[in-house]
Amino acid sequence: MITIREEILINSEIQKVWSFLSDLETSLSVNKFHQQIIIPNGFSLTNTSHKFNIIHNFGLGNINMVVQITNYSPLKTMCLFKKNKEKL
Repeated sequence: MITIREEILINSEIQKVWSFLSDLETSLSVNKFHQQIIIPNGFSLTNTSHKFNIIHNFGLGNINMVVQITNYSPLKTMCLFKKNKEKL
């Protein structure tokens, strides 16, 4: 398994940054490899059992990834766990 951890320092008001990050459809669409972000109705950042999908394309075709929020602490941290749905 590959684990990637990123920490980003942004010089802005924390409420503005958190508002952007918490809007998953907008914030995740910044990644050029995300072809589609599929968030089901009723999805909640605070419910760690909820999942959504991201269709990735790294140049070798579309890969369906299941995403789960594993840690959500407003204004502090948000951890996402992505897993390849097709196990490729």
